Amino acid sequence: MIQQSEQQLTNKINVIIYGKCDSGKTELLKALKKENQKFNNQLYQEDSDEEIDEEEAMDKFECDLYSSQVTRCSFSLENYNIYFEESKNFYSDLLLKASNFEVLMFLFNAQKGIFESQIDNSFFFNFDALKLLKQNYKVIFAITNMNSCNWSKERFDFIKDTLQSLISNLQYTIIPIDSKSFTNITKIECQWYQGKSLTEEILSTKLNNFQDILRIRVLDISKRCNSAYECKVLSGQLKQIENPLNLNSTLQKTSVQVIGIMDSIDNVQSNISQNDLIQILVDENTRLKVGDILSLPHYTSCFLSKELLVDIQLESQKQSSIIITSGYKGYLNIYGIQTPFEVINVEYINIDGKKQTQDYLKSKQSGGLKIKLPEPVCLEKFNVCFELGHFLILNIDQQIIGSGNVIKLKPL
Repeated sequence: MIQQSEQQLTNKINVIIYGKCDSGKTELLKALKKENQKFNNQLYQEDSDEEIDEEEAMDKFECDLYSSQVTRCSFSLENYNIYFEESKNFYSDLLLKASNFEVLMFLFNAQKGIFESQIDNSFFFNFDALKLLKQNYKVIFAITNMNSCNWSKERFDFIKDTLQSLISNLQYTIIPIDSKSFTNITKIECQWYQGKSLTEEILSTKLNNFQDILRIRVLDISKRCNSAYECKVLSGQLKQIENPLNLNSTLQKTSVQVIGIMDSIDNVQSNISQNDLIQILVDENTRLKVGDILSLPHYTSCFLSKELLVDIQLESQKQSSIIITSGYKGYLNIYGIQTPFEVINVEYINIDGKKQTQDYLKSKQSGGLKIKLPEPVCLEKFNVCFELGHFLILNIDQQIIGSGNVIKLKPL
């Protein structure tokens, strides 16, 4: 059964790390993994019958630790588990993955020349997309490799001023760190920096309240085997899971038997809660679809719909203005699940807080649209479940042009 959240339940915060080449994503993950093992007293195993040279043991540990590529790690602190994951491709991951994380962290290398190349030309981060995704996120800009400039306040201020001149209308925090010395990551060790450490800023993230209805969204099919699916718990909570676990599939409209659940670090799970990234294992005969919603059989998880009334906000485009009218076609990205859509009708335009009749919307305008989808999609009104009712709008060239919310839907 679904339990309400309890104080003793460990909170989990998912962090995705973005950065260009030479930003130091992998180095930071290695440092976090190493420090977490030391924190949990797992660095050495004492053996009273045999003397061990500590320096030799440390060298062996570091050799083992750094011998393979690290792309994700967990970090335990206070009553929290922080899960860090490295992004491989900024643009596609921003659209497909960002919605599955509570914290979006962007790494900039402080070394002279490297930082300048990161923001050269068109500025490789798509901050227009980031502004549209800003709801329910904490955004952190971590300036790493600060040892390369001898922890110069002047260098940090230059980087901070440069970023602030390029980014407006977005709330974010800028933190100077160094992975090699682990400075400012769990505690402040820089005299001139007055803010929070990296983990302190992450722990200040406001997590969503638990909801009664369990919703688990299928995000992807794991590459390890055909019977593993990557999922996110959108709402609800289950404690002491007993396998097999029977869930209901919204898209397939059938029962799904889950034979195992693991977290994003491949640990077997005995409970799941809202915001968890998990993998579910099913039998070989079960096939799920990306975008499907799983829930307990005695609860209605969400609605399947092909016709919606949505309220949207269009952004400005540098190349050309946007005009949306009846027949307009594009794509909706609903928390990482993408589907084409066509506008049936422009219902209204918002002018000075009032709804007025108009047959088109253009750049920087907001209003209501009636749209249709070619295939059924699992949806909710945004005020019922934000994750299933909020979306990005993309044009046919896959460029983000706005965002919106589901106001009404027609259930199938």
